[in-house]
Amino acid sequence: MSTAPPQPSPLPDAQTAADSEVVRRVLDSSARLLVLIVANVLIAVAVWEELPAAAVATWGALVVAHLLLRRHALRAAAMDALPLPRKLRLFVAYGVLAGVLQAVPLLGFPWLGETARAYLSIILMGLSTGTVASCTGHPRLCRAYCIPVLGGLVVAWLLSPSAAGANGFIDRAIGVLILLFMGILGAVARNSYQTLIDAHAVRLRERELNARLQEALAREREAGTAKTRFLASASHDLRQPLHTLSMLAATLVLRPLDERSRAIATLMAEVSESLNGQLDGLLDISRLDAGVVRAQMRPTPLQPLLQRYFAEVEAAAREAGITARLHWRLPQDLHVQTDPALLLRVLRNLVGNALKFTPRGGRLRIDAEPGPDGEGAVLKVADDGIGIAPAHQAQVFQEFFQVGNDERDRSRGLGLGLSIVARLAALMGIAVTLDSALGQGSCFTLRLPAAEGGAAATEPLAVAAGAAAGPLALNVLVVDDEKDVRTSTCLLLAELGCDCRSAADLAQAEAVLEGFRPDLVLADFRLGGNASGLHVLAAARRRRPGLPVALVSGDTAPDRLREAEDAGVRLLHKPLSLAALRPLLDEAAAARGVRPDPA
Repeated sequence: MSTAPPQPSPLPDAQTAADSEVVRRVLDSSARLLVLIVANVLIAVAVWEELPAAAVATWGALVVAHLLLRRHALRAAAMDALPLPRKLRLFVAYGVLAGVLQAVPLLGFPWLGETARAYLSIILMGLSTGTVASCTGHPRLCRAYCIPVLGGLVVAWLLSPSAAGANGFIDRAIGVLILLFMGILGAVARNSYQTLIDAHAVRLRERELNARLQEALAREREAGTAKTRFLASASHDLRQPLHTLSMLAATLVLRPLDERSRAIATLMAEVSESLNGQLDGLLDISRLDAGVVRAQMRPTPLQPLLQRYFAEVEAAAREAGITARLHWRLPQDLHVQTDPALLLRVLRNLVGNALKFTPRGGRLRIDAEPGPDGEGAVLKVADDGIGIAPAHQAQVFQEFFQVGNDERDRSRGLGLGLSIVARLAALMGIAVTLDSALGQGSCFTLRLPAAEGGAAATEPLAVAAGAAAGPLALNVLVVDDEKDVRTSTCLLLAELGCDCRSAADLAQAEAVLEGFRPDLVLADFRLGGNASGLHVLAAARRRRPGLPVALVSGDTAPDRLREAEDAGVRLLHKPLSLAALRPLLDEAAAARGVRPDPA
């Protein structure tokens, strides 16, 4: 049962976010308190000789007391619990009170000299400008302070006694200029506040987009998990009957048959093997998703690896009616840093893809040359097949995408080969590029890194060989909860000369082990109830430590693959072919000391 991704919390609007930042800035402006105290001390000094000293001292004391009390009140812990509108109303009230106190010296304006007036005007205009900056132009906060201060200053200049005299033009002009300054400062405040709102709108939009992106990624991850579960479940359900068919077909091929019956049995085995190959693609995707595929990187001589592999390519190309060529310009001692087995898998997928989409009479070419500056190597797999349109070249590396197979021709696979190529190449640090044109063929280029430290040569993995032939006299226990699987597997093992016993679950397996000494135990991973094949294998090894055992499963879920790897148990996948089963039987025979019957 899937769980819905968490919903993002509602975002505040931009103005609310801007107001919150204004409140934070005002509360944090402790340096402004010192500036205000110094400015008011300077005002007191400027008017001390021209106004009554007691009045000036009383005013100064009131201003300083107000500033200290306001700072204490606004920074009190109780402020944190107040809602934002309440905080703003308090700030406005304190701003009005501060502005009124700041404008009190203007009551003595008529008795001040010209120098003191100019000095007082400059300080009050500077304080108003600082207020706009400290509250980022918030309209209500700016008006609360600036209207009493600048408005009082305008009135003081326009109504001063000297404004009515012969030189009154200058006083009136100064009053008008301060009024214009007041209007300009208001415009600057509005622009600053709007800029703050716009900045928060952008931030909130980014947060909203990030929240949507995270939600989309969560849905994508959930869809990927659901896809993996579906593929694992479908693969398991398909592998069970295919495993039975594969065992029965292998059993028929081993029996003495007339020519026509042998042809039918061989065709059944080939069809079963073809379907097995397609399901193996799903298994590879699951193994890569589970992270159980690890690159064993080591210095590898590239030329011998390619020469061995090309024998396999030539045979497959000849059967498909395609001319294959291997061309290399590699030094004999050139080594690359790679995992030989995984590199061969990448090459097989690329070559297999080329053979599927190249018509009979076409050409396949594998080129190998040193990398840029002689570092590493460059491999190219090119064909003159149907090609890939530019619009589809990125999609071909996606799972289940195929070009020119709308009818889903089974012989062309499931569309997993290039997806596996991309994942394995990334695992080995190999860069993969595609150059193709519709109707003109395709060329896949692999850039392999140079061997690290010039280490000694390491023998590459040989091309897979077929299983050895010959009956074996082994005791084998098969545990599977499906009767058809048990029956078909035991029929094949009996045909190979083995004494096979079967069980459906852990309890039956333990009962069989009481009177049967197996040389090999094959157990299905998922059994009925709470038991699994791991419990069966553990029970068998308690009776005989070191007993050869293996899990056989049609389950390709990533967590199931990790569970088997963590247990350190060999995991074989259904449908199990004779070629995959025979090496395990040979190992069990070697452990017991039984030699295959040369017959």
